[in-house]
Amino acid sequence: MRSSISRTGPDFAVIGAMRAGTTQLYEMLRGVEGVSVPKMKETDFFCTRKSVSRGYGWYARQFSRGDALWGDISPNYAKTDIHPQAAQLLYEANPEMRIFFIARDPVERAISHYRMVHFIEDDLPPPDDLLATRSGKHILHASSYYTCLLPFWERFGDRVTILDFDMLTEQSMEVVAFICKTLGLPPAELPVAQGAANSFSEVSRMPGWWGRLRRTEIGTVLRGHAPRPLLNFIKAKASLNAPRAAPPPFSEKVRRQMTDMLAPDIMEFRKKTGLHFDNWSV
Repeated sequence: MRSSISRTGPDFAVIGAMRAGTTQLYEMLRGVEGVSVPKMKETDFFCTRKSVSRGYGWYARQFSRGDALWGDISPNYAKTDIHPQAAQLLYEANPEMRIFFIARDPVERAISHYRMVHFIEDDLPPPDDLLATRSGKHILHASSYYTCLLPFWERFGDRVTILDFDMLTEQSMEVVAFICKTLGLPPAELPVAQGAANSFSEVSRMPGWWGRLRRTEIGTVLRGHAPRPLLNFIKAKASLNAPRAAPPPFSEKVRRQMTDMLAPDIMEFRKKTGLHFDNWSV
């Protein structure tokens, strides 16, 4: 089943978008015959040359099945403002890999991004002050799909495939079947349709220290070496808290500003992909 491609890299990568269903897709792909995903969902191995320096031996140990297609799922790869080397590093590891990107309404994705970060960062500015800040610019960049994907199109060409977040949410089994077909695998036989993962309700129950820990070197080591049942147990215990107060809402004025700022990029994204996404707010 495993391709003859060098084992220094995966056979496919789901590079984003953040807050667009990558966790749900990861959980579903774990049950697909012929696919092996990392023990830790976001290895972020190809984010920087420093992260690659952990060694391919460490990376290979993240995959439990050597005879299956390896799929790396790390939405941070598409954050080209902070990880500009990711596309090149993935290409160097395997220039023939497939790249999948899940596209969600850019404004709704950005708001969901803000809501998640709100529970991790104490100093995140309120929505009315967000767009002029460094955090706001990063959040908008992650919704600038044409800009984020350009380095991947330049290297992987038509091996970049766009998936629809709304379809993943409503017809997840069909999306997985499409991925399997694209990878040359037989249709997946999953026992039940999978629900949304990493939802806002779940995130709101997680203590801030959990999210901050995941971003540290210690967190990376823990996620890369600790048994998954142990990590799931720790996460379950940590999420027993009552939901914290919801983040402040986005006014219509701020939403319009976000729409106007994102519109030129999304126009290029539609032209490049030929996909219309008529239900989007942009």
